[in-house]
Amino acid sequence: MRNFIVVWAKGNADLFEKNVPLYFVGKRNAKLGFSNDIDILFLDGYDYINGGYRGSLQELGFNLYDVKNIYSDLEEKYSLLNRFSDFEKKCFLRWLVIKEFFSGEKIVHYDGDVVFNEDSLVLSRKLEGKTFVLQGCPALTCISDVDWFSHYEDNLNLFVNDIERYSKHAWIEREGWELSEQHKWAGQRYRKIIASDQDLISHLIHTDRILQNKPSEVLNCFSEYILFENPLYIHAYSPWRETLPFSYKRIDNIDYINEKRVAFWHMQSNFISYLVKYSSYSQLIKLLKIRLPNDLEFKDIAVSRSIVDISCSKTDKYKKYKGRILNLVLRSIKKIKRKHYRLDMYHEFFDKNDFSSIYNNAVWWKKGVFK
Repeated sequence: MRNFIVVWAKGNADLFEKNVPLYFVGKRNAKLGFSNDIDILFLDGYDYINGGYRGSLQELGFNLYDVKNIYSDLEEKYSLLNRFSDFEKKCFLRWLVIKEFFSGEKIVHYDGDVVFNEDSLVLSRKLEGKTFVLQGCPALTCISDVDWFSHYEDNLNLFVNDIERYSKHAWIEREGWELSEQHKWAGQRYRKIIASDQDLISHLIHTDRILQNKPSEVLNCFSEYILFENPLYIHAYSPWRETLPFSYKRIDNIDYINEKRVAFWHMQSNFISYLVKYSSYSQLIKLLKIRLPNDLEFKDIAVSRSIVDISCSKTDKYKKYKGRILNLVLRSIKKIKRKHYRLDMYHEFFDKNDFSSIYNNAVWWKKGVFK
C-alpha cells in the first residue's frame, strides 16, 4: 500500500515547515528507525519552497510530487466550491487528485499534521485489505477497495450541483448519528450546510453510501495499539471509553496509553491550541492547582464554577480571593493569542518533554480521564 500525505504551501520553506513540520517528522522517524517512504503530494505551492528544503525532505526518504496540474483542472471544474475557504476546497478535491494520481492503487492517507509513533510501513501492513476513515476524520484514511473513490466522487457531484438541497436532505438523514459514530466510526457533524470533506464523508459513512469496514475489523489488526483521531477526546471513542482512567507514559521516545502503543499523534489545530495554552501558563496552572479547560469550555469561563470549584462562604476570605484569582487566570488563558507555530509544540512535547504534564487528572480538562 502507498503511504502518502497531501499538502500545499502558501509561503516559503521556513513558514511551511513551521505549520506543516515534515522535516521534523522525517528526522524523528529516522531517529526512531522508521521508514520515510511516504509520498508527499503538493496540490499547490511546490515552487514556493526552495530546492534546498525539498532536497532535505528527499534525503530523508520522502517522495515529492507536484500535482498542481491535476488540482488546477479539478478546481476549475468544481468552481462552485469557491464559496468555501481555500482550505476546505482543497480538502474536498484532494480525493479526486488522489484517485487520478494513484490510479487504482491501494493507499493509506495521513494528514500533514500527523506525528508517527509507529513505522508507517508497519501500520500499512496491518491495514492491508481495509477500507475506512478513522472515527470520521480523514487524518487516517485507508482505501483498499478503490470503489470508495467513485462513491465519493458521485456524491461530491450531487452535493456541488445543489449544495443547499443536498445538505438539507443530509440533515434530515442525520437521525441516529450517535449510533453510527460508535458502531461505524462515522464521526460527528453539527453544521446544517455541509462545509468540509469531513462533513461529507461523515454523512456518507452514516448513510452507508461509502465503503467503511467495521471498527471491530480494524481493531482486530491493532490489538497492541490505541487509535484515536483527536488527542483531546481519546475518552470519547469506542472501545477506549470503556477503559478509563487512562495511564500515559513514554518509553524510549514511544508513547503508550494503558500499555497500548499510540499508533500516531494527530496534532490537529485544537490540540495544538491546548498545548500552547498549557505551555504559556504551566507554572500558574501548577501553582493554583487548576484544570486547563479546552477551547469549547472557554465560553463558560464567565460562570467559572463549571470549570473550577470556587465555592466559598462570605467569611472565608482566602477562598473568596482564590476564586477571584482563578477567574482572572482563566480569562487570561482564554484571551491568549496564538504566538506559537505547530513546530514549536512539536519541539516542546516531542524533543524537550512528553505529554505527562497534561495527561494527568490534576490538569486535564475532563476529570477522571487520566490517572
